[in-house]
Amino acid sequence: MAARAATVIDHISFGVCNIAQCIDYLEGELGAVPCEIGPAGSFNWAQWAFAAQARIELIEPVGSAGFLQRFLAARGPGVHHVTWKVPSLADAAARATALGYEVIGYDDRQPSWKECFLHPKQALGVVIQMAEAHPELGVAPAEPMPFPCRVEPRPEPAHVHSLVMNAPEPGAVLRLFEQLLHGTLEREPDGLMFRWPDSPHRILVQLDAARAAGVKEVRLQSSRKLGLPPADLLGTPIVQVATNTGG
Repeated sequence: MAARAATVIDHISFGVCNIAQCIDYLEGELGAVPCEIGPAGSFNWAQWAFAAQARIELIEPVGSAGFLQRFLAARGPGVHHVTWKVPSLADAAARATALGYEVIGYDDRQPSWKECFLHPKQALGVVIQMAEAHPELGVAPAEPMPFPCRVEPRPEPAHVHSLVMNAPEPGAVLRLFEQLLHGTLEREPDGLMFRWPDSPHRILVQLDAARAAGVKEVRLQSSRKLGLPPADLLGTPIVQVATNTGG
């Protein structure tokens, strides 16, 4: 019998005003490799691969109305959601309900991609997407899109070290990342690090009762010095850390 798939982080997604304006930085500065792109109604999305196949996604608004338009109007660009792939969406949603979360946007109509969400008010200030994916079913986007442009040549891809978040107390953190999403906890000097063995992505939560829960920064590692993006490009700070920081 084949081993059951594990829960893993699939990608970190930034809401931005314009995907094309970010490509020079992602590819030319960070060395990210374009992977997939497509339309999704009120927004477009595009994903890039970094070292170890970690993925970062950008989503941009289409039209004047939608969740992303509201997000950008209220907060500006920044990390919007993190997506976990789960072995069974039904099981993950039931586990979330049993832990006291309100599951929203449950949609299992498309066999190749079933999804649901947790609202950021319940999930430490970020949208949590849980998805059951079956790429073997081979469902392609109805309207394939080309990347607006590509940067060639690209430098060696940076390593996505961690998404750093803040939380006022540890109870909600352990409930979300350990009990619901099955992360492995490692206590580090600057916070609680959660890892998923089959995923290159990590979540570092720093505990500070004086600050609201939410995303603080995305940490990258590279053997070369990385330039920082303009503050209004990706919103969430991008920080380079030493290659021996946090493992």
